[in-house]
Amino acid sequence: MAKSSTSTSRGRAPGKGSSTRARKPDPTPTRYVGDEDKPALTVRAWMGLAHGVGGLFRAFGPETLEKDQRRDGLPLLLVLLAVIGAVVEWFFIGTEAGAAISAFSVGGLVGRVAFVMPVLLVFLAGWMFRHPSSVHDNGRIGIGFGLFVVTIAGFCHIAGGRPQPREGLPALSGAGGVFGWMIGEPLAMLLTDVGGCIVLGVLTLLSVLILT
Repeated sequence: MAKSSTSTSRGRAPGKGSSTRARKPDPTPTRYVGDEDKPALTVRAWMGLAHGVGGLFRAFGPETLEKDQRRDGLPLLLVLLAVIGAVVEWFFIGTEAGAAISAFSVGGLVGRVAFVMPVLLVFLAGWMFRHPSSVHDNGRIGIGFGLFVVTIAGFCHIAGGRPQPREGLPALSGAGGVFGWMIGEPLAMLLTDVGGCIVLGVLTLLSVLILT
């Protein structure tokens, strides 16, 4: 009789409300193709403007770039700097405000070269729009461009009376700026003004060869 009661208790089925039933995991949110994180609105606006300006530069010749090869953000920045420089150097020329802004910005760095920097920057931006770093090694172009600007600033330093840093940025900006002083002053001290100009001429020619 004891065996019969034991087997009955073992065969009893669990109740309907048993808590041992496993809970199903929550479904994973569906992620659609193209639902990746988008860049910020300001970034999209900047790149949209950059592609538009880049398209204008690339319109003057056959289009050889794929869409994913374009790198238009940095060239657009150069164009904007060129526009700002043109306003300061060309439209405020001869004014105290223009002279002060130039002396404590580009003019303080490269002196009178700042007057032609807008043109140089537009040419550099045009090259980068049509020859982005994704398809062209622009390191050589950057080195040649920088060497060209600095050597011309050295000429301006010597021709401008070789002002010294103790005279202040306004005096330096009227000649070759800080960079012009850095390269022109040592050459003029060691080789005289004429010898320094000869060396600067050789460096300028070298920069043109690097660019081309």
